[in-house]
Amino acid sequence: MNSVQEKIQELEKELLQIDGVNAVEFDLDNYEDCHQVILLPHYDAGPLDGEYYLRRNVQLVKILTVCAAHDLHKSGDRIEDYETCWYIVRNCGKTWPRD
Repeated sequence: MNSVQEKIQELEKELLQIDGVNAVEFDLDNYEDCHQVILLPHYDAGPLDGEYYLRRNVQLVKILTVCAAHDLHKSGDRIEDYETCWYIVRNCGKTWPRD
């Protein structure tokens, strides 16, 4: 089983391959208590033109798809858009360490 840090590194590597995602921050402060990962993927969706919101939404779908592939699932928290990054809370599945 991989450590939490190894899993985060694998997740970050894959998220950074998404077009427009240029950095990712993680908050694991409450991981031991609630087994959740908070992600802050920083993005650039390009110019504010007729396609901006489509590009941004495609990025978000790709981010959530990568999360699911890494056994991170809906937490019930709302995904928030901070205009330069997303605030996403995901529950960790069974492949994540529990202690």
